[in-house]
Amino acid sequence: MASAGLKASPCCRVFLIVFFGSVAFGQQEQRPQKQVVQQPLPACLRERDGVNESKIAKLLHATPESCRRQLAREFCGRLDFAERATDSSRFHHFPDLREAKGSTGSTLEETLGFRDVTPLRIAFLIFAFAAVDNLKRLVGRLQAPEHVFLLHVDAKASWRRTKAIRDWTSSPHDGLRVRVMSERFNVQRGGASFLLALLRGIELLLHLPDAGDWEYFVNLNDNDYILSSSTALQHFLSLHRSETFVHVGSPANALCPEDMPDCAKIDHLVVVFECAHDSGLYSSLPSDDDLQLWFHPRLHTWAGPDLVGLWRPVADHLVSSLHALGSPADSILRQMRTQQQPDERFFQTFMAHGAGAFGRQSHLPVTFHLWDVERLDSGKPLQREGDPVQIYSPPYLRDSIRNFTSLRNSSMYSPSTHFARKFDARRTAGVQRRLDEDAALWLRASPSELDPSAGWDMQALDAIVQVMAAGPGTEGGMKGSGIRMALGKGSWVRLRRHNGTLIDWQRLRRETHDAGDADAQLQLAERLASPPEFQLGHSGSNGMLDFESDAESWRRIGLLRFILAVRIGIDFDTESLEFRGPVSLLPLPSNSGAAAVVYLSGRHHLAARILAEWTDPEGQLWYQNAFEVEAGAPMTWLFCRRAFKKPGRWRLSLSWNSTDVPSHFLVHNPPECHDRLHCRHTPLLSDPGPASQLRVTRPFEVYADVTDLMQRCGATCLSEYLRF
Repeated sequence: MASAGLKASPCCRVFLIVFFGSVAFGQQEQRPQKQVVQQPLPACLRERDGVNESKIAKLLHATPESCRRQLAREFCGRLDFAERATDSSRFHHFPDLREAKGSTGSTLEETLGFRDVTPLRIAFLIFAFAAVDNLKRLVGRLQAPEHVFLLHVDAKASWRRTKAIRDWTSSPHDGLRVRVMSERFNVQRGGASFLLALLRGIELLLHLPDAGDWEYFVNLNDNDYILSSSTALQHFLSLHRSETFVHVGSPANALCPEDMPDCAKIDHLVVVFECAHDSGLYSSLPSDDDLQLWFHPRLHTWAGPDLVGLWRPVADHLVSSLHALGSPADSILRQMRTQQQPDERFFQTFMAHGAGAFGRQSHLPVTFHLWDVERLDSGKPLQREGDPVQIYSPPYLRDSIRNFTSLRNSSMYSPSTHFARKFDARRTAGVQRRLDEDAALWLRASPSELDPSAGWDMQALDAIVQVMAAGPGTEGGMKGSGIRMALGKGSWVRLRRHNGTLIDWQRLRRETHDAGDADAQLQLAERLASPPEFQLGHSGSNGMLDFESDAESWRRIGLLRFILAVRIGIDFDTESLEFRGPVSLLPLPSNSGAAAVVYLSGRHHLAARILAEWTDPEGQLWYQNAFEVEAGAPMTWLFCRRAFKKPGRWRLSLSWNSTDVPSHFLVHNPPECHDRLHCRHTPLLSDPGPASQLRVTRPFEVYADVTDLMQRCGATCLSEYLRF
């Protein structure tokens, strides 16, 4: 869950926008309050009509003297902010999302293109509070040559812990790029400081010279831990490349007693103020008349976990927008600075309002992490003015048997779930040791001999390598005696699927007894047939990325990306979820077990009925079947029950109907309600409109023998399906 608080150096103050609060609530230790002298309200408050003076007076008189003047000044600023909200130069005018979702009810067809699965470069921002040992263990598990790590050490961290982190990061590590933020925020739970530190960390990662050209940003805390492996996370992000992951789902109100209707105030009506002088955190429940001062009526907000995965262009756009007065991101931050746990609301709201049409289409609201919700310490509901604000805090995952089984089951069936909370390298060592052992087994090479009965043609594999090594025409590549020497050694093997992820693509290797023989290291890798990725252009002379003008193209891509990849091969094992036979290039004598595996977006609440049509080289329908895809399913598979009879380029087409991404989001994710008297928590959109008809097609080759394959499918054709 989130943590929060505030103290920043002057270079951070670009983000420090007006924020306020009301009645003090307890920190971890209650400190005695000084005697407060009753003072008259500031003139700006006395002169305002409709301001609840008794509540403001209570707020001022309840705070320490060091905070009182700052609080009054910023409360007055809040009143000015609410009045200026009608001025588009000072506060962004947010469009009605029901009108901004775009057109509906169209027919779209796409031939899937082929692409390589390559390791993605990830930038991690990790917040260090007290769990130094767990921090080291987490970074060690995430380590990869492509990754970069930026650590924020909390200002409250002890000198001993701070020194331990700096000594560790300054010592040499093989291929490990770890940096420590020189700016230290005093992060307080429930306030804006966690969000401010998070935004500053993103900005630093975008501009650090040695951060490299990373593709995704992921934030973690020092009590998080990875459930799968760095490789599995890279595979997942590679499949979803160009999408942004921000989970939407407010804390459950079901935990509130029926006789406490005000319980839900904790989630969305509490406002907070962090005092820069004494690091105090103060909260208030606004009166009904004051709600409009704290929550802009045209800005719908959503909530969810604070762990996000941002595609780099989105992160770049976010930081650039925060520097522009009156921009959507700037206006959202102004609003969020006063809400309880703004780190669990800012990114959810930014994807709907601040990232334009691009953000609404490329947003995938799935979670990266989980925690033990059954034993979640929910505290006591906020029932009346002056009660402490309760922050949900998950328990440590100490039970090495029960917790390990639950974590493993959750991560195996939810490809997006790669992290869990809450860990400590000492108290949860048993669970982490078992997770580490699993990951070590997954990462260990597990070759399997190719079985001719599963359709493998060794002669065809040798011929494929020779043609692809030579390249188009007669020039290029590794050819001649070098290839013949390599093909004369050992045998072909298939590298088994990484068990930490459902995603797979076939990799073949020529094994030899001499591991150091470089000439014998021949490998072939399957290329995945996938829909287009989201693309961004530039607008005007300023060269900024354009997040608005290509809305119809992004809508089309968002619809098509319900299906992320389609694989076709022989002898698919529904237990191990891998093809034991060849993929994309299928021999005629052994194709009776042909199957298609479809990787899906896993979008919650989005189900579909898909029609599959297999057509022969003449374009005639050969076989068809229909199947249902449950909402949120990450993958499915289907079989062609009729054996192929002729060689040539065959095709599989998949057709389904779907609502576009923004409409689906608005129907299934109601925004937070900021009207206490008429709150219904209803969706913004009840009817998504006509569904679009979608159809994607991918080719595959069926060959009679090696001669037939080589005559019809040269180096260019083979390179479409395989990478050498």
